[in-house]
Parts: sequence; C-alpha cells; structure tokens
Amino acid sequence: MGGMGKSRTFGMRAGAWVAGCCLAGGVLYGQTSAVAPGGTDLQQRYDAAQRYQSEKDLANAAVQYRFFLADALGELAVERVAAGEYERGANHFDEALKLEPNSPELELEYAGASLDSGSVERAKLLATRALASAGSDAGLAANAHAMLGRTLLKMNQAAAAKQEMEASVELDPTFEHGYELAIADLDMGDGDGAAKIFAEMEASFGYTAELHLKFGQAYLNSDFQANAVGEFQKAIAENNKLPGLHYALAAAYLATEGGSKLEEAKEELRKEIEISPKDAAAYAALGHLLAGQHPDAVQAAEAEKDLKRATALDAKSPDGFLYLGQLYADMKRPAEAEAALRQAIALTTNVSRNAYQVQQAHYLLGRLLMQTGEVDAGKQEIAASQALMQQKLKRDQSQMSDYLQQQKDAGADAAALAIAPVQKAEDREAAVRADALEKRLGPAMADSYNNLGAITASEGDSRGAVPFFEQAAEWNPELPGLDFNWGRAAFAEGNYAEAVGPLERYVATHPSEEGARAVLGLSQFMVKDFAATRKTLEPLDAKVGAALQLQYAYAKSLIETGDLSGGVKRMVALEKANPNVADVHRTLGEVYAAEKAPGAAAELEAAIRLKPGDGEAYAALGRLQITQGDAKAGIASLETAARLEPGNAALQQEVTAAKGKIGPQ
Repeated sequence: MGGMGKSRTFGMRAGAWVAGCCLAGGVLYGQTSAVAPGGTDLQQRYDAAQRYQSEKDLANAAVQYRFFLADALGELAVERVAAGEYERGANHFDEALKLEPNSPELELEYAGASLDSGSVERAKLLATRALASAGSDAGLAANAHAMLGRTLLKMNQAAAAKQEMEASVELDPTFEHGYELAIADLDMGDGDGAAKIFAEMEASFGYTAELHLKFGQAYLNSDFQANAVGEFQKAIAENNKLPGLHYALAAAYLATEGGSKLEEAKEELRKEIEISPKDAAAYAALGHLLAGQHPDAVQAAEAEKDLKRATALDAKSPDGFLYLGQLYADMKRPAEAEAALRQAIALTTNVSRNAYQVQQAHYLLGRLLMQTGEVDAGKQEIAASQALMQQKLKRDQSQMSDYLQQQKDAGADAAALAIAPVQKAEDREAAVRADALEKRLGPAMADSYNNLGAITASEGDSRGAVPFFEQAAEWNPELPGLDFNWGRAAFAEGNYAEAVGPLERYVATHPSEEGARAVLGLSQFMVKDFAATRKTLEPLDAKVGAALQLQYAYAKSLIETGDLSGGVKRMVALEKANPNVADVHRTLGEVYAAEKAPGAAAELEAAIRLKPGDGEAYAALGRLQITQGDAKAGIASLETAARLEPGNAALQQEVTAAKGKIGPQ
C-alpha cells in the first residue's frame, strides 16, 4: 500500500460514564474511559483525548478525538481494501478525510488502495491532492510524486509517469522510488535507461540475490522479458535458497522460451517446493504444468497429487481448485470437475484476480453442465463467462502498477505460463483481521464520535453535532446516553423527524426522565404524529408548571385524536392564562368553525392580529367566511393565505376553485 504503510496494534476498552457537555433543555453525555497505557499512535491519541476531556479542555480533546478516529478509520480502510471490499474501505477513507482534511498521509493511503482496486481516476485525484498537501515535506512530496507516477503508468501515460518518478527520486532517492523510475523506463521501451538505473541501484545497495530478483521481476513484466532469465540466474548464483526465486525463473523460462524450456521450468518449481515445502502456489503451478501436457495416467496422477496438495495448503486460494477442475474435466470426471470449479468460483472474491481467470471456471462449468443435461444452468455459466471476458477486454492493459505490489509475481501477462501470480496469504485473511479490529475499536470509536458530538453541541453547533452522533450509532448503537444526545441535537437544529427515533429509544429505557419525554413529545408533535404525542405527554399532563409548549402540544393532540372536549377544555384554560398566544386562538377558531360554534371568527381574527404572517389562520378564516356567505371576504382571506404560503399548491387550487364558484367579480 502506498502512503504511510504503518503497522499498528490497538487496545481499547470502555469505562465509566460522566456527565459531559450541556445543550439548552438537557444534558449531553460525554464518556471518559480508563484505558490501559499503550505505545501505539492510536492508543496515545485516545489517551490524550480522554485526558483533555477529564481536564475540561474540550478544544484539545476534540482535536485528539479527530486524530484518533481518522487514523483508526484509515487502518480499517486498508484492511477492507486488502480483503477486496474496496467500497467499504473507500467509505472509511472518506470519513477519515472529513475528520482530518488535507492529510497527505491519508490521501496517499487512499490513493494506493484506489489504484490497487482499479479506481484509477480517484487515485489520480487523491495523489494530486496529496502532492498539494505535502508542502515542504520532501519525503511526503516524493511519495506523492511516486504515487502519481504509478497512477499515470496505469493510465498508459508513461512519459508523464516518468516525470513524476524522476521528481520522486530527486526528492528522496530510495530503492522504491528508483525501482519505480526503472519500471517507467521499461514501460516506455527504454531498456537502456532501466539498465542504467539498475546499475546505479546495485552500486548503492550492493550485489544481492534480493536485488536481482526485483530486477528480474521488473523485466518479466515488460517487453524485455528475455533479460529476466539472466537476472534470476544471477540471484540464484548469490543465494539459491531465496524463497520465490526458482518460481520466478520457472515463469521466466515459460514466458521467453515456451515449451522448449518446459522441463527446466518444472525442475525449478520442484526446487522451489524443496525450499518452501508449504508453498501452495508452487504446487499449483507444477500440477498445472503437468496437467497441461496431455498426461498419461502416471503424469495425471502426479498432477492431481500436486494440485490437491496446493488446495490443502491453501484452501482459500481459487487457483488450485481451478486447475483441478480443468484436470478433472480432461480426465472425464465431471462430478469432481464441477465441484472443483464451483469452489474456484466461490473463492474468487475479486473477479479481476489473475487476469480474470475465473472466467475460465465459469466457461468450463457451463460446458460441463450442458453436457450433463443441465442446459439452462449451463447457459447461465456461459453468459457469466462472456460478461467477464468483456470486463477483461476493457481493463487497463498496463500491468506495471499492479506488479509493484507483488512480492512474487511470476508474470501475469505471459499466458503460456499457466502460472498464476501469487496472492499473499495475509491478504486473504484481511477480512478476518478487519472484523477483529472493528470489534476491538468499535467501542472507543463510538465513544469518540459521541464525545465529539457533545463537544460540538456545547459550542452551539447542533447541526454539526448530529453527524457525529449518527456515526457513533454506526459503531455502537447501544452506547449509554447516545440516543439522548442524538435526539436532543437533532431537536435543537429543528430536525424533528430525526430526533424522534433516538428519543423514543431513550425514553423507552428511561421512562422517568421528564426532560427527555418532553423533547420527544414536542418532536412527535412537530411531525404531526398526534397519537404518539398524546401517549408521550400524557404522564406530564398533571404536572404543575408544565411549559406552555407542552400544554399546547398535548391539548392539540387530544383534539386531533378525537378527545374534543378534553382538548378544548385545556386549550381554553391556556387562552385564559396566556391570551397572547396566536396558535391557541387559531386552534380554537378551527375547532369552533368545524363544530359551527360561535366565536370561531373572533378567535381566528385574534390569531391574525397576534401573528399577521400566519397563513393557516387566514385560510381557516377564509373558509369560515365563505361558509357564512361572505364569499368576497373569504376569497380575500384565502388569497392572503396563498401569498403567505407560496409553495402550497393545494391552497392555490382552493383559491381558484372558490373564485370559479362565484364567477367574475
């Protein structure tokens, strides 16, 4: 992975809760946790945030919580991408950059992940942003140039890529940057330029087997494959026990000499197995070569033995199962072939793996199914194969950037090899690692988001606090106090629909907390859920000194849910105690009008005097005037209501209909 490439360990646990920051109308809860001291960056960030919070230094606590979350999300993103879950990883990266914008380290991590996953345009954008963010940091700028160069290589812009690689070497002449510059030369067809760079690197880093293995790998994935054999042979002369080296030479023989070096290639694979007896890839490659030679019964048995050994050593790699499926199909063992091919398909989480080799599995499986009478199922597999072939034709033809990430790539483009590039075993375990990491970090991440929300709300920014509470719920929906914080912040910003859910959950588990119940009832009232409002506020009805808002919401909800007498009684009492509340007058006016009771017009007119911009009061008065025979006054009132509510299409139609009934004036 490009960028930071840091390795970290983590240890978090939740601790005691304390009352934290305040928001008008209720307390928001912030958590501090007693976490065992640790030496990792993440642990130190979290510890610092907790310490600042306990000291009431909320500004610095917020900064450290942001750093902790951004780094944690970056680590999780890397694991998700490694597991083939790019979109999930990208979401983590995006969230991390919201918390820590203009972070070149994060942008480079994200760019590398995007490039490896085929999102080339996004990788280019992120690498460009990282370069701009790097400032005077030569190391970061060099890494950004290198990442941009890798991306341009992927886009078949070798000349521009070389310029970026040269800039990276100029700023920071590391092995990695020099190697990428040499690859750019090879991609441009400049073998002499690459050889010169390799010579300079040899002078700097010494004549080692590891170095010549890397040189050979670069040549093998270029138009200069013939040079790869010599480099691998030099490496073997220095250290013939280096893991992966004989495998690479076998691939080079087949790529450059084809069938004439088949026996030599098999011998190199046997040497690889002798050095690394648990190397599943070497067994798979040897078995596949044996199976591809139209083997007799003895050779077929040897091939089957090698391929079974490969699948036993690495049961999560699809390669051995694919090769077994092909062998069994050739041996006319359809049931075993079908089982192996289905397993190869099931294990392929990334269809582009090894140049879309899973396409072969679908094709062979389709043919087998059709031969055994399962025509419809066979056609489905053939269709899947054709779709993958189209994807393969559209893929980016430059393999260089991919190859930079391969430790033991034997040449994916050499179709005659039938030797797959090796996928690192740890990558296939990335999803397990990511799940474990999420489980371990989840409580601390939820706590951090919750505390960020509480701090933000305490600064008067309820709108900015809500997204933090939403994220906290993603990581731990059971976090104590979170639902209250979330609901209160959403209520404060006027997002009543969002406030209802978390407040309902909170009140369900804290039924005696009157403040939370009041905010919930008002939220339900604002979204016109009158039945829920009535149920929520009923326990507060008899409370002396209840806020006017609560009394009004409860009385109105009684009216809306059919308890007219109870609602009107309370509304009249409110009017007497608070004669200058327009909403009370309007509600009474609407009820009196509906019941054809006297006093409706007076109440509506009082509402308008107190609140001249109340379109609902004008509309209610207009309807009343029309029913009482004063169409002219009624239409005038409706027109005023329509002007006050220009977006109310139904009201506009009502005005038009009223005018149509009385004709031209």
